[in-house]
Amino acid sequence: MALPRPGSWLRYVPDQERSSRLKRWRLLWLRMQWQRRSVKIVTLLIINILICLVPIWMGLYSLALLALLPLLLVPAVGAMAFWLTWQEYHR
Repeated sequence: MALPRPGSWLRYVPDQERSSRLKRWRLLWLRMQWQRRSVKIVTLLIINILICLVPIWMGLYSLALLALLPLLLVPAVGAMAFWLTWQEYHR
């Protein structure tokens, strides 16, 4: 469900209600954005990367590399498993 832009209906709202309605519209828009799967995944990925970068800021480069390895290896191992399974069933 797409929300209408606030400019399309906001001009018909009385002046005293305009700010509260706009705040409610923005809150509803944020809730709808958060319900999207891609937004949740990107948010969690950014949080995970920030947590993994803390050792770099502290000067612990080898620990930071170990913390970032799962972010690099999990997609590669998943792709390899998919490829091997696909090959097994399509030979």
